[in-house]
Amino acid sequence: SFCQESVEVLRAVQEGIEVAADEYVAAVDAHQQLLQEKHDAYEAELDEMETVVDAAFMDAGGHAEQVVDYSLEQLGHHRDALADELADMAANLGDVVERLTAAVAARTQELQQAAGGLDEGLGETDSGLGLMNAALDGVKQLMASFSFVSF
Repeated sequence: SFCQESVEVLRAVQEGIEVAADEYVAAVDAHQQLLQEKHDAYEAELDEMETVVDAAFMDAGGHAEQVVDYSLEQLGHHRDALADELADMAANLGDVVERLTAAVAARTQELQQAAGGLDEGLGETDSGLGLMNAALDGVKQLMASFSFVSF
């Protein structure tokens, strides 16, 4: 029936939205995990650099300035590389959000169209029932006009 088909269409749309939402959540989780891993790697490298700097100060006080300059340069390279990676991930996340937004908009439009079809079908059904009731009343009046029929 029309209502059952409409329900099936709405269920399919709902499943599509759920799949898109699950994909979005999975992508966000993956990006969060990757960001955490990069942050942890950055922290580990920073700790390693601090250890190298401390050792250099203790072992060779005269070369401390060179060690500090080298460490800062390396840290800057790592920071720049991580910043580039983070910028790429943020751009990818933006693309995922755009795709999800488009999918939600499409599903919303489909739902609105399906709801409009349901409303139209209900209106037609109500109109048909009204016509049937009017016809039935006419038949009852006609039947009541005969003396051998009683209601």
